Amino acid sequence: MISTRSGQVFKIWAILGFLFSAPMTSFGMTDAIQTPSPVSGHEVSIQSITPADVLARVELVRKELDDIRFEMGKPKSLEVGLLVKEASPHEVFFQAKTLDQKVARLASELTEQTEPLEEKDAPSDIHPFHVWKVVDTSLRRILSLKQELGLTLTNSEALPDANTSPTQVFFVIGLANKQLNLMLLHQFSPKDVAEQLSLGMGYTANLLRKFSPDTTQAPLPSLERGRLPWDSYSRLIDCYTVLGDIARASHIKMLHLAAQNLGRPDIQPNDVYDLATLIISELAYLHAHLPNALPPEQSKLHGPILPSHVYQQASGLLAQLQALNKQIRAHPTGLQ
Repeated sequence: MISTRSGQVFKIWAILGFLFSAPMTSFGMTDAIQTPSPVSGHEVSIQSITPADVLARVELVRKELDDIRFEMGKPKSLEVGLLVKEASPHEVFFQAKTLDQKVARLASELTEQTEPLEEKDAPSDIHPFHVWKVVDTSLRRILSLKQELGLTLTNSEALPDANTSPTQVFFVIGLANKQLNLMLLHQFSPKDVAEQLSLGMGYTANLLRKFSPDTTQAPLPSLERGRLPWDSYSRLIDCYTVLGDIARASHIKMLHLAAQNLGRPDIQPNDVYDLATLIISELAYLHAHLPNALPPEQSKLHGPILPSHVYQQASGLLAQLQALNKQIRAHPTGLQ
């Protein structure tokens, strides 16, 4: 169960939307598109939809995306995603929202038409049904895009194991997001990632003020030249590890990153972006435990932003999180 107070967290998508800057004016692209009912025969309701239904819909999304990928002449992504343990419903939901934003962006790039993203708050108590609805919206966008492209290929939904876990759903949505990274015409840049991390530092500064009201955002560490995307990815893994320590000390459930996320030769800037957005969603979730807390304002970064600047931002965020971890160790109920 997720506290009703934590419903604030989902307003973060209004902030994260700045990275998907195409104007969201409805052209009715999906109005006439009908998606199939769950192959399980389950009613589309909170009581009936299961994680297996969600995974089946995600796999169908991946099949439909692959038809578009083939037509675009884009490569298949490696079947290597972010390996996690014990994913929570809010984390799966955020993965699904990221998927829908990327699908909407791809459709806008290919058709020069845009369709609105749903920015309404998600329910505080998230069920597989809510994730399924987001993924189904992505499927409608994809089917509409295929229609615009004149693709008549159809795919069928297969039901996975009934024992499917939220963690499995999280992982497979991550694979779909990874494939979309290779299909988007405009890739995520170091600036995109740096602006995400700047937002993360704003959240962390607000959390630190819970314990020390006079806290100000610390200056960034010295710039280290020649850093690569992998360096930033590794530093963000460190950030997430400290976030997990903070959550456990506060008795707040958060997923665990598996050790296999290290030592990967395939890390690209888009992977850094995806990990950064996961960290932002977790910080927003922690931030929602503060009473009447407003999210920090997103500031735009100016000037050339290179991977070394991203590493600098990630190092600054890590230092803040380590300071927050010390406060939580001394005051375990500070976020409750």
